[in-house]
Amino acid sequence: MSSWFGGGGTSNAQQEKEVMAMLQRKQMEDFIYMFNNLTSKCFDTCVNEFNKRTLQPQEKTCAEHCMNKFFKVSERVGTRYAEYQKMQNNM
Repeated sequence: MSSWFGGGGTSNAQQEKEVMAMLQRKQMEDFIYMFNNLTSKCFDTCVNEFNKRTLQPQEKTCAEHCMNKFFKVSERVGTRYAEYQKMQNNM
């Protein structure tokens, strides 16, 4: 990768493209981590019986509630963070 401080023979457009590619990879890694974490937490919390091939109705309901709660909290945190950022930019 080229130097962040100029030189290296690459243009600003090339550097910007490389930075965007790194950001996209980081976002994908963060998404995969979040998904795996969510799956693990909801599974550990909700699935209790391993004698059958399918989820029991109460396990399925618990998993759905767990995922919905996680997404609602994530949305709320994102909204609050955006509000905070906006407030910081106005100062």
